[in-house]
Amino acid sequence: MTDPKMPARPTTVTASFFTWLLATALGVVTAVFSFISAGNVVAEGDATTTANFFGITYVFAGLLVLVLSIIQAVVVWRLRAGRNWARVTLTILAVLQIVNAIFSLGLSAALGGIGIALIVIASVLMWLPSANEFFGRRTTVAP
Repeated sequence: MTDPKMPARPTTVTASFFTWLLATALGVVTAVFSFISAGNVVAEGDATTTANFFGITYVFAGLLVLVLSIIQAVVVWRLRAGRNWARVTLTILAVLQIVNAIFSLGLSAALGGIGIALIVIASVLMWLPSANEFFGRRTTVAP
């Protein structure tokens, strides 16, 4: 049921929502690749401290990306509901992910490039004028 006090969700917000979901799914795929890489490094290593270090690093990176993807997914759903704090939070996450991509070329450069493109598109869409009106006119309704 639609609340008459709530403005209709513009297409730009819906498009941003689905683009963010794609970027989030790509983050999960990146985490899986990180776990696979960890196994490969340890399996192909010569049981040295270096091989174990890189294996642990890949596992830690994978876990970090997975946790951040879950958090991002929750925030993306709040964006769809018209929460301005979610839009601001996703913008901050976008900047951090872009900076990270610039400084960490390597394991999944192709996935990283696609992910950054999705994040930039989603970020632009959620700040377009029609989206601004949606987030700006939204009234808070008691639960």
